[in-house]
Amino acid sequence: MHRLATFTIVFLQLIPALSVRLYAAGTRGTVASLFLRIDAEGSGKLTLVDSSTECGGAPSWLTLDEDNRILYCIDDTTSGRGSVHSYGVSGDGDLVHVDSINTPIGPVSSTLYNASNSQRLAIAF
Repeated sequence: MHRLATFTIVFLQLIPALSVRLYAAGTRGTVASLFLRIDAEGSGKLTLVDSSTECGGAPSWLTLDEDNRILYCIDDTTSGRGSVHSYGVSGDGDLVHVDSINTPIGPVSSTLYNASNSQRLAIAF
């Protein structure tokens, strides 16, 4: 345990501050864009940048297409049918609901893959 603590201190000394954008989904259909900043002392601050409640009733998975600045939200609703929602993500992290499609059953996850020189979204049911 002592070695891990020493490594962490050295790591924080090498990188004075760390900032990262995070995305989270909640069980009430909320999708949030967050900003996490960790300073040189290791103290962190998590800030809500934007949120949307348009991802159905039970978001189960988020997939970020960084190249096209699109966040996909998979809604695995308990009513039988699910949906897939897309959000445009601005440089500041603001979310704009772009579109949604219904699925025959509730999807549980998704991933991006390349096919025919374009990026596609695969969805698991």
